Amino acid sequence: ELRSEDILSAFNHAKSSDFELCVVATMSAGKSTLVNAMLGSKLMPSKQEACTAIITRIKDAMRDGLPFRAEVYGKENRLLETIEELNYPVMERLNADQNVSVINAYGNIPFVSSDDVSLVIIDTPGPNNSRDRRHEKVQSELLGKSSKALVLYIMTGEFGTDDDNALLKRVAESMAVGGKQSKDRFIFVVNKFDDRKKEDGDTSKTLDRIRSYLRTHGIDNPNLFPASALPALNIRLVENEAPEVDEDTCDDTIVKVKKLNRNENLHLEKYASLPISMRNEINERLKGVRSNWKEKPFDNPF
Repeated sequence: ELRSEDILSAFNHAKSSDFELCVVATMSAGKSTLVNAMLGSKLMPSKQEACTAIITRIKDAMRDGLPFRAEVYGKENRLLETIEELNYPVMERLNADQNVSVINAYGNIPFVSSDDVSLVIIDTPGPNNSRDRRHEKVQSELLGKSSKALVLYIMTGEFGTDDDNALLKRVAESMAVGGKQSKDRFIFVVNKFDDRKKEDGDTSKTLDRIRSYLRTHGIDNPNLFPASALPALNIRLVENEAPEVDEDTCDDTIVKVKKLNRNENLHLEKYASLPISMRNEINERLKGVRSNWKEKPFDNPF
């Protein structure tokens, strides 16, 4: 009876037990690094240039202690291969394969439980880096008014490019429909704060400039979160004793952690759009870390 494609799509989303988190960004905003930081492992290819050309759906599954597995699909939705141990080198190979369009990956997403609802992190290509015309349609559906997906829009302090403006226009059009409920499903992450220098100015002023920029696109009172995805990822890799961690990674991470700890301006939790209960929880955890810090040698910032 559901003859309208929009209504049918909305119905399928509503009855689904998957909670979709769509990650969008323009080139080199650190999208794949942020996804890796959330996973606590280096899975998604990340480089300075554009590197995501396919759609990857990462679904939380009951695979504690097991590697991610994946199904790889071509442009005609044809199953190309099944992979029982998905890792960074395999993802690099698949991303470079012109025949690959979509990867469905299944594994443990560490910060959620899949008892009732399964989180699905969807990593999408940037506006100019998709190799399949259907990718834009998938992204539009996830951004669209009938979607219940949470949208994570990643940007940096250097904003306002043509690509950024074009993608933000699509986001703003989606946010304009449905009132507050629609707006609340969009989260704006301002990444790479660990790269900022004193001359870049105060964090609060930078975020005010970004709010003004978003306002020019009709986006008022955004859910804004400053972030440092690369140090977050590397800290987790070091803590998990990941095999890819080398001396350079450790040295770079120690320098970044000391920088973030030393500069009050870079204590990013103070600037995030958080409910009071969550802010209090983070502050309590920070108090515990600070008290333990006094008992640890200062050559180890972890």
